[in-house]
Amino acid sequence: MWSLSEVFPVAGYSVEIAYPIEDEEIIKRFRNAVSAIQAQGKQDRIAMFDTVLTFPGARFPWEALVEVCRELGVLSFIDGAHGVGHIDLAHLGSVGPDFMVSNCYK
Repeated sequence: MWSLSEVFPVAGYSVEIAYPIEDEEIIKRFRNAVSAIQAQGKQDRIAMFDTVLTFPGARFPWEALVEVCRELGVLSFIDGAHGVGHIDLAHLGSVGPDFMVSNCYK
């Protein structure tokens, strides 16, 4: 199996976080990461976030990050696999991520 970077001219980036951490700090680090990537002459196309992190099982500030993505012109991709049944997702439509995927077996 090939990774995207073996087939297309793309690169992945991660924003390192360790809990405990405040949501505001996560958002700040994401903004800083996008700025650093753009300073290299590159453009973020899409950002992927979880609704609930597998480890440590914490609720992630995905709603705020979707808004930041919209401000920065970056597509948002939400992994809701651990969110279904654990957090309220009734406001998903009003938050308006570009993409959201999930399953119901976790």
